[in-house]
Amino acid sequence: MRKKAAREFLTDQQRDELIAFLRDWLPENAKRGYRDIMLAFPHSWWLHPHFASGIILHSALRGNGFTEKTLGVKSLEPLWPELLELAVLGRKIGMKDRSHA
Repeated sequence: MRKKAAREFLTDQQRDELIAFLRDWLPENAKRGYRDIMLAFPHSWWLHPHFASGIILHSALRGNGFTEKTLGVKSLEPLWPELLELAVLGRKIGMKDRSHA
């Protein structure tokens, strides 16, 4: 089963706001490190232990007012990989099948 893309859960405005927030919030050295991992493992980077299932992103989003309630979603889990890709790379990679995540 294919995981839904962020655009299927969020409005374009919400998605753009979240991406802009992550771009500003993430330190440059973190973005470089994430970029390296994403490009080295384009079809499975989100499974890399460094990302810890997105827990840091979940906390950062919730702590800055982007909660499940304010976004109108049940969970941030299906959203974080795509949002992080777009914030770090400016494009999606490896999005074809995240059913193993």
